[in-house]
Amino acid sequence: MAVESAICEDLGMAYRPVLAGLVLVLGAAGACAKPAPEPPSGDALVLEVGGQQSSLRESLRSMGKEVAPPRRLRPAAPAPQVEPARQARPAAPPSEDAADVDPPAQAPPQPNPAESEWVVVELLEEDRNLGDVAKRHLGSSRRYLDIQRWNGIDDAQARRLRAGYKLKLKRSELR
Repeated sequence: MAVESAICEDLGMAYRPVLAGLVLVLGAAGACAKPAPEPPSGDALVLEVGGQQSSLRESLRSMGKEVAPPRRLRPAAPAPQVEPARQARPAAPPSEDAADVDPPAQAPPQPNPAESEWVVVELLEEDRNLGDVAKRHLGSSRRYLDIQRWNGIDDAQARRLRAGYKLKLKRSELR
């Protein structure tokens, strides 16, 4: 026990083992450190975080590289095709010559695609949120996200909806 007290009596001697250990750790860390990468040359491309350019596109242009225009990763939703309303022509009175000629074949009436795909419903007084509408029309309150997506409503807007607000629902999804 006398040896320990003799070593720690001098404060300079008490810190020497700690300093020696710190020098060993820092020396080992310095030996393991990787050298700085060399600047890019030729066709090598190095992406850095930060910098003066706000995007990769600007960085490539500043290096003199040709950059293609941006493109969508997901295809855009097709716009609904709405046919113009057709006006019915008055039927021509039958003539005596028409008995020999077959009547022109009429195409079956086509439903309006915009009318057949969507159904418009109103938010009722008893609807507390879109989950209530989803449960009533789609069968599960968890389908409220589908209603939000179909109507372009974000979470903040969904909390502020009032009775009488009109929502569109996919006819094929109704229960």
